[in-house]
Amino acid sequence: MKEYVQKHRSKIILELIFILLAILFVLPFVSHGFIPAGDDLGYHFDRVIEIADNFKHGNFFPQMYTYTFYRFGYLLNSFYPWLTIVPFAIFKNIFSNQVIAFAWGFGLYIFAGLNITYHVSNKLFKNKVQSFFTALIY
Repeated sequence: MKEYVQKHRSKIILELIFILLAILFVLPFVSHGFIPAGDDLGYHFDRVIEIADNFKHGNFFPQMYTYTFYRFGYLLNSFYPWLTIVPFAIFKNIFSNQVIAFAWGFGLYIFAGLNITYHVSNKLFKNKVQSFFTALIY
């Protein structure tokens, strides 16, 4: 284990920095207890709640929305991709507080975005410092 840590020290530090940055980004949401909903974010929150409720009831491939949207039986997943909000739905079922669940979802995507941007730009630039700042700015 010690040899692994020594060999991959810079990678581990980079991942810890990315985790810290993701936490710092979502910390205001958690500390204030709300997520500002602009444009149609409330609509997409309802989509997450719908998928979370479907998962709770054993339906892992929901097509018709029957728990939210006034229980109208809306075929919303035919028009919007729903796999991208599955992590939010999973966190919604893990945490009872919706703000914390959504903050975890945002944090996960921020962490993934930092990693993807870093590794792609490192392939392009072959410069770890430049790639780090590219990920940070992007």
